[in-house]
Amino acid sequence: MNFSDIADEYERLASLQRSAGERMLSLLRIARDEDVLDLGCGTGGLTRRIRKLTAGRVVGVDPSPAMLERAVEESRGQEITYELKSAEELDFAGCFDVIVCNSAFQ
Repeated sequence: MNFSDIADEYERLASLQRSAGERMLSLLRIARDEDVLDLGCGTGGLTRRIRKLTAGRVVGVDPSPAMLERAVEESRGQEITYELKSAEELDFAGCFDVIVCNSAFQ
């Protein structure tokens, strides 16, 4: 599936992913100062929730240009960095306290 094709509809259609992400966040204990990477961040819905949990650095990574475009638009002024790359391209060794990946391995 090309996720760029559904980027405009994703927030509305992704109820299962949103529910799984909320459950995951309820189980995590992200401290106020921890740096968090959201791997496969899509349109950034979960990334924005993570931003509310920590004052540390928050980075979202996704391989879909259109999904990241939506994430950037929706996250203006929230001090979230987004990067266009796949998991295979990650070069963040030792940079994060927490790495979150919700519904992205398919």
